[in-house]
Amino acid sequence: STAGATQWAIDSSGNWLPAATDHGIYLGTTSAAASNLLDDYEEGTFTPQIKISGSTTGIAYSVQAGHYTKIGNRVIVNMEIALSAKGSNTGNVSLIGLPFTTSNDNYQTAYVYNDRVSSPNGDVLAYVLSNGTSINFYQSRTDGTNNGNLSGNEMNSNSYLIMFMTYKTG
Repeated sequence: STAGATQWAIDSSGNWLPAATDHGIYLGTTSAAASNLLDDYEEGTFTPQIKISGSTTGIAYSVQAGHYTKIGNRVIVNMEIALSAKGSNTGNVSLIGLPFTTSNDNYQTAYVYNDRVSSPNGDVLAYVLSNGTSINFYQSRTDGTNNGNLSGNEMNSNSYLIMFMTYKTG
């Protein structure tokens, strides 16, 4: 950019607009430190889907909604899924369709509320997969053994999930 050049515009509603998409606002500093540059903000919706045995065949929804806010490299997500049919697959259950690719960090989880899910080993847990847009579902275990995958056998045709998560983008 050229010193003295116009870097911001004001639209007809009085909102400030940067001259280019790579411009932002430095927060918490009096100098241009890249780690303090807020240059990405977005709000929107997405359509989460369930996969069983790696397939969406036979799965239908009465509710399928996702909302997100992205601030920098963090995404805040709320989603709701109510099944009207689960199909006939019996393997591992996952969620696909997150709005942004996750980072390479493999320690991200989500809070899951579930209803009408027949998880015999405990609560349903969500593990956010690295470098992707999906989540694997597990059952918590209290006997000291590894958590097990939630399977299609444990989903019902009226299963209901609400999830909240914050994750880092790639």
